[in-house]
Amino acid sequence: MIKRGIFQGDSLSLLLFWLTIDPFSKILNYLNTGYDLNKSRGGKDNERVNHLFFMHDLKLYADLEEKLEELVRIFHRFSSYICMEFGLDNCAKITMNIRKKVTLEGIEV
Repeated sequence: MIKRGIFQGDSLSLLLFWLTIDPFSKILNYLNTGYDLNKSRGGKDNERVNHLFFMHDLKLYADLEEKLEELVRIFHRFSSYICMEFGLDNCAKITMNIRKKVTLEGIEV
């Protein structure tokens, strides 16, 4: 009986992670929120990104700080629902304004 989860290096770790996190990705894709990629490129179409996954990492993106906080709240509710803990000590936040750094929290540069 598994009482604590699986080590990150285990061969099943990534598969189980994706099976549990895929519904969250679908929820985020359903929302019409995030950072408009065409705004910075000068395009007309609404092409938004609000999250990216890479292996065991999640990046959340928003054009306003309030919307980013909303995405974090949604993620927190979802992770509580599936009883999954995330290493908040590895979390960081950066705020940019017209390609200039405004605030930097939790990132060592």
